[in-house]
Amino acid sequence: MIQNQVELIPAVSWGCPKCGRGYFESVVTQIISELDSTDLIELNIGPNDFVILVPDHVMCKHCDLTFDTMYFDEREDVDVEDYLGDCINDNS
Repeated sequence: MIQNQVELIPAVSWGCPKCGRGYFESVVTQIISELDSTDLIELNIGPNDFVILVPDHVMCKHCDLTFDTMYFDEREDVDVEDYLGDCINDNS
């Protein structure tokens, strides 16, 4: 029997600026029930939400170099809304 649902697993992708190799790695999710109420208020999240914990730095296994990370929306050369719109509308 074919199921009608799939599990989405949070992940990050990045490319090494030196060698160009691409990486697609799973990330850690924090279960909200494990946080205390002070954390929930400080983070402005509810009990039914979840938090994705991403790395502060990544390492290219080929070059053996470590790089600091930034969020996709911090890039000045990318309009996130346009990019996400293209991804959502891409039927390939």
